[in-house]
Amino acid sequence: MQQLDVHHDLAVELLVGRSLPTGIPWTLDEDHLLIAREQVLWDKLSPEEQRTEQEFLSSLWRVPEDQRFLPVNRAWGPWALDLPEKVRVTNDAFGLTKNAYRPNPKGRPPAGAFPEYDQTFEWLWQKGFQVVDVSNYGFSLAIPFQRVVQETERLRALLGKDFPDLRLQPFGHFDGGIQIRGCYDPIRRESTIEVVGLRF
Repeated sequence: MQQLDVHHDLAVELLVGRSLPTGIPWTLDEDHLLIAREQVLWDKLSPEEQRTEQEFLSSLWRVPEDQRFLPVNRAWGPWALDLPEKVRVTNDAFGLTKNAYRPNPKGRPPAGAFPEYDQTFEWLWQKGFQVVDVSNYGFSLAIPFQRVVQETERLRALLGKDFPDLRLQPFGHFDGGIQIRGCYDPIRRESTIEVVGLRF
């Protein structure tokens, strides 16, 4: 199998696994390992190959959910043996637009994956927030698309209650403090909370 084919097969496996009505057919630890493997494979692709994969995922996303099906590869493992020939891929199976719709990890990030954020991510997980992207500037939380305002305000309130000395700043200020904003895309039906400066 060519590198592009290996990545494509894994990308389809992740989408199918995330679309099953019974939930993902592997553990949360296994899910993080699969996502890490996908990221490694993605980084090894050439720019042209990445564009090919991005176009595949983008075009798949544009297909209405009730018409969006992907074929099952029985070689994925025992969990795939009893599935139909094709599985309907749900909207929730996709990742963030800025990550070319590649699936987000499930559960909390493994301890040690981001040592500087271990305590922060554990606190967020206990409060019901799912970290889906980490960058040099901060991190993103996935939330139900229709609850962007409520969940952003809930996060602010919880931080104010548990850590009253934290300084919340309007987003875009670069003189310290913590910045939080809810992001909503009605076209893609995607919501995230972007967080900068939160670390404890």
